[in-house]
Amino acid sequence: MEWMSPMDASFLHIEGPNNAMHIGGLSIFEGPAPPFERLEEMVLTKLDQVPRYRQKVRFVPLSLGRPVWVEDPHFNLAYHLRHSALPGPGDMSVMRRTAARIFAQHLDRRKPLWEIWMIEGLSESRWALLSKVHHCMVDGVSATDLMTVMFDDSPPAERRQAWEPAPEPTGAELALRTLAHQATDPDRARGLAAPPRFPEPGARPGARDDVGGRAAPPARAVFADRADWSPPDLELRACPAERRQDRAGRAGRNRQRRRAHAGLRRVA
Repeated sequence: MEWMSPMDASFLHIEGPNNAMHIGGLSIFEGPAPPFERLEEMVLTKLDQVPRYRQKVRFVPLSLGRPVWVEDPHFNLAYHLRHSALPGPGDMSVMRRTAARIFAQHLDRRKPLWEIWMIEGLSESRWALLSKVHHCMVDGVSATDLMTVMFDDSPPAERRQAWEPAPEPTGAELALRTLAHQATDPDRARGLAAPPRFPEPGARPGARDDVGGRAAPPARAVFADRADWSPPDLELRACPAERRQDRAGRAGRNRQRRRAHAGLRRVA
């Protein structure tokens, strides 16, 4: 279980029906396409190097914290690898329409947020691999992380043992772990501390208040570097109350407002 970073969580939260937040790429290869089973075997041998591709997103109940990454106990590689073919004539215009249709589909948030499509039938004896991955999984630089690992011709590392997912936490466990994480995280603790308060009238400028915060500096200190600045005079003028009227010209019940005009003549 791993908490998502604020930046990655923002990519997840701003996604909507009309603005998908996944990124993708299209790789075109010359020659006949290999058997689809060969692609499955290759991806399976590389997944240990990218453990994020076996994890899914879980939202903390009551929005107590950022979403978390948990291992998917029902991970199914066959769901993430797709096999398709282009209709004739299979030129680049057909390829572009097919890619646009695939990219327009949202990724299923109940599963790890990535897909790889093997597309055959491209003209001139070519085939393609189309990849989709959510922006919250990778940044713009490492968006081709899995594809880079796949095409790495170095010998694969020996697998120590078969992958076994950790038990998926329940909603109550997510909430309790999130609260414990926030209580022990120094950065989070500083964010929850009481904000500094302004000093009472007559207090010494710059003095600390009773909660240990730092009072705001006076305006004279803020503008001290400006040679042409001098403390202006303050001028307030209150206006009598006036009754607000609705569009029909009737005065609403208990709808009054007061206005005050202030000229910035003395702020320090």
